[in-house]
Amino acid sequence: MAELSTIRPYQPADRQGVIEVFRRNTPEFFDTNEQLDLEKYLDAHWNTYFVMEEKGKIIGCGGYYFEKDGITGRLSWDFFDPRYKGRGLGRQMINHCLEELRKNPHLEKTEVWTSQLAWQFYAKFGFETQEVKEDFWGPGLNLYRMEM
Repeated sequence: MAELSTIRPYQPADRQGVIEVFRRNTPEFFDTNEQLDLEKYLDAHWNTYFVMEEKGKIIGCGGYYFEKDGITGRLSWDFFDPRYKGRGLGRQMINHCLEELRKNPHLEKTEVWTSQLAWQFYAKFGFETQEVKEDFWGPGLNLYRMEM
């Protein structure tokens, strides 16, 4: 029987656990310079960020926020411990965040900014690529700006 994973709201005490999972995805999926951006994001948007736990240990995370226009939601900083890849946990987290976004009656558009390593994952949810910028995140990590 598979272990039960739980999604719950992020708390500031989760910061180190989130950073540890981020580091397990660096440099394959993230440039090392992005850790500071993640930390700033956690400070600013912790109230719309979530962690996934298994046996009390953080194994993944993800969140969203609204752009200043108040009508554009953006999925942000979703990643999982690579040892848990292929279990559908990322899909669960994205669906959770999309459900939360849709609770806002002003939502008109949802975006995600990702890389060439994950754009196909988001395409499965209906996101379409709007723009590609080479080396945006770091050397060899291109921006794929997607919308649905």
